[in-house]
Amino acid sequence: MNRVAILTECKPYNPNRTFTEQLNSVGGNTGNNAYITALMDIFSAARVDYELLDKTLEDDEYDVYIVGNLSWIVEDTPLPDFYYDAFRKITNKGKKFVPISVGTQVFDYKADFKYDPTTLSFLKEISEQAVIACRGEYTAELLSKNGVKNVEVIGCPSLFHTKDPNFKLSKRNYLRKNPRIATGITPWPNEKMSTSLVKEYLGYAIRNKIDFIEQADNSWIEFLSETDKSFKGLFHTYFKQFGKMFFDIEEWRVYSRELDFSFSGRFHGNVIPLLEGVPSLFISIDARTKEMCEYFKFPTIDIQEFCFDKTLEELYEMADYTEFNKSYSGAFIKFENYVEKNNLKIVK
Repeated sequence: MNRVAILTECKPYNPNRTFTEQLNSVGGNTGNNAYITALMDIFSAARVDYELLDKTLEDDEYDVYIVGNLSWIVEDTPLPDFYYDAFRKITNKGKKFVPISVGTQVFDYKADFKYDPTTLSFLKEISEQAVIACRGEYTAELLSKNGVKNVEVIGCPSLFHTKDPNFKLSKRNYLRKNPRIATGITPWPNEKMSTSLVKEYLGYAIRNKIDFIEQADNSWIEFLSETDKSFKGLFHTYFKQFGKMFFDIEEWRVYSRELDFSFSGRFHGNVIPLLEGVPSLFISIDARTKEMCEYFKFPTIDIQEFCFDKTLEELYEMADYTEFNKSYSGAFIKFENYVEKNNLKIVK
């Protein structure tokens, strides 16, 4: 069996770090932990920091290097140099460079999305030695249209952390009295999302006393409250009581098991509860989220269509997992087939 490494800048959890150090250790997004720990568990893979790549290659420790940081490809913007450097070093040693969960960062589906020429050439070169895994049909179609043909849609591998093709989500017919509910949102991935809309969303959470799961630097709150100091005070008071942030993935899972319901504009803010059996309603805030929700057939609302007059019970009713339950095994089998094509194996 091939020896597998996850190439990442994210560090293992250490409770002794400062808040800033913790945030840096997860690449600025705690959701990265869900993705990385899933890949490590699925493939029994080691975590390798980019800074240690030269040594691991010199010591011939691994055969396949999985890269996940290509999920945020921005229009007409080159990738950081370290991706190219890592690819050259890995392939020059006869090892495999496998990008899993390649995605496109844009606020809505854009047919004429333009890749930076160096990024496009790089993706074509990658596809000559590995099958590129895409987050959704939109990214796969864009790549194919631009000449990158060796691609497959597998969604986000964090959904396969169950390692169970028969995984299904069941829910009560009703939301129990005094439920514990979590939500979350970060507006910066969608430049078209209005300040007033984000404030409405947060206001809904505040009125209903819902836990708020933050996954990134919340400096965007400062931006939202530049002209509304009362909002800033209201949110900070709310966040002190209901705010949560998890740098330890196991702590996040344990917390999620206590929830009755989750609805979130952060993808992994819903995936973690979902994998713990909690009904989750996905709030689509950009194309990157939208294509994954469509692929997995999650119950989803576009943020622009969120009705703030709905009760929590009505939102709960919208979390219908009939289609997800029907399609999950097929998605899992497709993931298994993709894995085999890249000389990988799911370790059960």
